[in-house]
Order: sequence, then C-alpha cells, then structure tokens
Amino acid sequence: MHLKLACFLFTGLVFLLVSTLSQDQIALVPRDFLTGPIFAAKAQQGVRTIRITCSDKTIRTWKIGGKNPLTGKDTPPLDVSHARVLFGLLKFRDPYDTTNKVRVSLSELALTVANSRGGRYMRDLREKLGELKDIWIELEYDTEGLLDTETRKSRHFTLLGHVDIVTHAPRRKTPGRQPEIWLDYIELHPEFLKLMEDYQNLLYIRWDVFKSITSNLAQALYLYLPSRAKHHSKKDPWKISLTTLLEQVGLSVPTTKSKRKEIFTQNKFSVISQLNGTELYKGILCLHIEENAGKTDFNLCCYCETDNNSERPTSIYASKLKELYLQAGHSEEDYLKRIRNGDRMNDYEISLLQRAGISDPANERGLQLCKALLGDKFTLIAADLKAVVLESTTKSKATIRSPGALLMDLCKKEFTRDLLL
Repeated sequence: MHLKLACFLFTGLVFLLVSTLSQDQIALVPRDFLTGPIFAAKAQQGVRTIRITCSDKTIRTWKIGGKNPLTGKDTPPLDVSHARVLFGLLKFRDPYDTTNKVRVSLSELALTVANSRGGRYMRDLREKLGELKDIWIELEYDTEGLLDTETRKSRHFTLLGHVDIVTHAPRRKTPGRQPEIWLDYIELHPEFLKLMEDYQNLLYIRWDVFKSITSNLAQALYLYLPSRAKHHSKKDPWKISLTTLLEQVGLSVPTTKSKRKEIFTQNKFSVISQLNGTELYKGILCLHIEENAGKTDFNLCCYCETDNNSERPTSIYASKLKELYLQAGHSEEDYLKRIRNGDRMNDYEISLLQRAGISDPANERGLQLCKALLGDKFTLIAADLKAVVLESTTKSKATIRSPGALLMDLCKKEFTRDLLL
C-alpha cells in the first residue's frame, strides 16, 4: 500500500514538473536506454555488449541478442527501429497501472510510431513487435561496482511477454484477402516491468524530436549523446573520435578519416545538421566536428545549451524558415516567441497534408515549425494545398512534383500577409 502511494505521489510530482510539455511530446524510458548505445544505428547480428557505469559506480552490462536460451535460434540485437516501436508502445502505458499490460491497437500504435496506418508500416510494426518479444537480453549488474563472479547478479528477459491477438474476417469482400489482425493488449516482460517501476532510474526523452529525425544514425546518437553533452559547455565540449563513435553504434568504420567524416556531413540533411540545435527534454544539443591534435581522425564535439540561450545553434530546417520569416518583416523576438509557445500539427492537418502527397508530415520538422509560426492559419494553408493537388490530378493537369515545396511557398506568402494585416 505504501509503495503504491509513493508511486502515485511520484508520478504526480513528475507530471507537475513536466507540465510545460504535452504528453505527446515526451516518453518515459529506462535510464540505461539514454546513457549508453543500447540501440544500434542499423540491424546487427550476434551479441552486442554495452557496459554502463552508473552515478553510484554500479556497473551494468547489457548483452543483447544472440541465441534464444530456450530454442537455440539466433535473435538480432536491438537497433533504433526497435526503439521507435518500444518507446511508442510505452507511451500507452498507464503509470498508475501496476499490471504489465499495455492496452493498444495496432492502428493506434502505427499512428504513434509512424503517423501512418499504411500496409507497409503495419507489416513492419508486426515484425518489430515479434522481434521485441523474441530478443533475449542478459543484464548483469553489481551493487559493489566490481565485475567479479561473487558479487555479480544477472537477469535474463525479453522486453515484451504475451501479445494478445484477435483475427477477424476481412471487412472487404475481395476474394483471397487475408484475415485482419487486431491487437488487444501487450504484456511487458516481468523483468522489464521491474525496470519501468524503478522510478529513480527512468528518464524522459523528447519523443516528438526523436521521431522527427530521419537518419537512423542521427536517431541512435540522439538517444545517448545528450547524457555526455549535458555536463559540458561550448568552451569545454565532450569529445569522441569518429572511429570510436561508429564502433559504439554498430557501424563499420571506413579506413580513411575523410570517409569517416563524410558519414556525418554528406547530403543536404546530414547527420550533423539534423542533430545540431535539436531540443532535448532539458536544453539544446549542440555539436560540431573538428580534427584531432594528431590529425589522424576527426572528433565529434558536443555540449548542451539552456533553453533560454538566444544564441543557440539552429537546425537546417529552422534556419531556412527563420530567414524567410525575418525577410517578411517580422522581428526575431516574435519568431522566438512563436517557436517556443506555438502548437504542433493536429490529426486533421496531418490528414490534409497526407492527401496532398506529403507522406509523413508529422515527422517533417520544417512543417511543425510552420505550424508554430502560423498557428490556425496553417490549417487553411494545408486545406488549400490539398485542394490544389487533387484538382491537378482530377483535371489531368501537370502533376505537382513537390507538394512540400509548394506548401513552403504558401507559408512564405502567409508570413508577409500576416504582417500586412
């Protein structure tokens, strides 16, 4: 009874502390997931071993993947595709519920994870849920901080336990259609549930920002770099060689330093541009690349700035929008105010943009920023875009090749119109 009361008071306090962020923007996950490279940047084989030293000097060793101890079959280690599904699932967990059941439908989970209920996303989602149920983890921990066999303890578990599925006859009567799979609930494995009930070792992640990052490597880095960067400043950034960093996230390391740097800087929306200036639960992540003293490799340098730092770096998305907004005659003070206090796109606006041909609008950071700057006027712009795109299709006109570019042009015009009004 006392434990339940303590949990209730704790979750109530946490809610008060994070009330400036909506529940759609955050997810609560085990601390280890955000303090070590638990999730690789791409699919892996074999066993991945990650050692994490906690603040109390306790050493926790995660051994992920390898052979299933019951069947002997190989299971893959965790990667960021599993993180997206697992974190999305945990958003449906009721913190007041002491059971291990998470009640959610496949449709709800697909919308939360990928903002889509398309067939491909649903198939991928079912596959990842199956892997989360099958991947075995051995977690070794030592309360003395020593890795010897006498003090070491270990847990063996999967992340998910029972998955309750119901099949229904297909609603469409087309011959040959497969039965529909409906999800009733998912049970967390009892050992994983213990981690989720260890409230002192849970952390919040900005779920909305994590989803908006399009690169798997950038997502993997967003999960654990902030735990290093938060204790450092611009004058004293945390540094790690690109060779070590690539090894930690499970990627092959090119032989030349220029190729290693290229992984982080190539393309318009590079890994660096996607991460530099991104918001954290507390603060802003700042990073850049510099050559090391021996000129044998490059270092990734990162640190955190506070939210109220007006000189913080901006991502490539925000930088272009800010330029357009200020060119229209608005002040920088107004820009910062709207970015910090503006709303995010709602389901109706997302639906309009999807019908206009923008496949995953909720994960487009530029569109979310447009919404914050324009408010309710963004709804009208999204409706106009959908009408223009559909009209060009039905009247056999030239198909609009880039609905996203057209949308940005409409937003730019609205920036100017808003000032004139």
